[in-house]
Amino acid sequence: MATTTSIILDKRRIKKNGKFPLKLRVTNQRITRDYLTLFELSETDYKRLSGHKVSAELQKVRQTINEIVFGSNSLINQMEVFDFLKFKQEYVDLNTRFFKLNQRK
Repeated sequence: MATTTSIILDKRRIKKNGKFPLKLRVTNQRITRDYLTLFELSETDYKRLSGHKVSAELQKVRQTINEIVFGSNSLINQMEVFDFLKFKQEYVDLNTRFFKLNQRK
């Protein structure tokens, strides 16, 4: 079964600034894990990401999100057997675009 990745806006928790955290969602054999990125967007900005005309700031976010997805897919394709722990250790923990446990306030 294929492993899929996507970026989601986690609307379960709104931050004080009115924005929501962006997460990398990885799904394998109907098991899903979400990894918290450093990015947060309003619901409106998240919808604008897929548009043609976006601000320079959103273009940077979109580019970085695409790099996160591309990098995660590259590692997943290199793995003979997908393992969430190995993925986290080799991609999420080594990537500066994700929150680490000791970074949270």
